[in-house]
Amino acid sequence: MAEVFLISEPLLTEEIVDGPRAGCMKIMRDLVLSVNGETCIIPADFDTDYTSWPSFLPRPRWSRMIVAGVCHDYFYRYARLGKNGRQLGYSESNKLWRIIAGAGHNNKMSLGFAWRWLGWSGLAAGGWIQWKKYRNAAGN
Repeated sequence: MAEVFLISEPLLTEEIVDGPRAGCMKIMRDLVLSVNGETCIIPADFDTDYTSWPSFLPRPRWSRMIVAGVCHDYFYRYARLGKNGRQLGYSESNKLWRIIAGAGHNNKMSLGFAWRWLGWSGLAAGGWIQWKKYRNAAGN
């Protein structure tokens, strides 16, 4: 069974109001998680749209997938398990979204089984477009 623990203070963000990323959120302090025993650091100043939820699917309460969405955005953009983390591939990035989305510290902050698998299926089916965009931009 997967284990995910929040090591840092809870996620703190601020809305970006100007520029090409207006409407997205900026992480105000490092978000640090332990994911299956590996430390994952999403650094302060990283910008995110939060969800990583496929737009063609019905959406659950977004508050239940914020941390998973922030991490997944980072995984896709940098193909790493957080700052200074090991390299990640496309499939593992999507799997980690599903694991983190289900790892709330209580049932109010995690997605249920069906929502996690629905989101993961959508990411697996359509996320490759965004993944490829980021990999091309990074020269990989």
